[in-house]
Amino acid sequence: MNGGKCGACGDPYDAWDKPNQTPGGTYVTGTIVRSYESSSVIDIKIEVTAYHMGWFEFR
Repeated sequence: MNGGKCGACGDPYDAWDKPNQTPGGTYVTGTIVRSYESSSVIDIKIEVTAYHMGWFEFR
């Protein structure tokens, strides 16, 4: 399904309407909840509930 591709922000890759993505997503408010300096070290917690041979990428 979709060649193993996943959509950004939790939206399905093949969806026409992407409510979590900019521009124009239903849930996009433009509110920035936190900012970090370049090269900052931060703690991130991830809960994996099923392994589908994917990965996490943060930028």
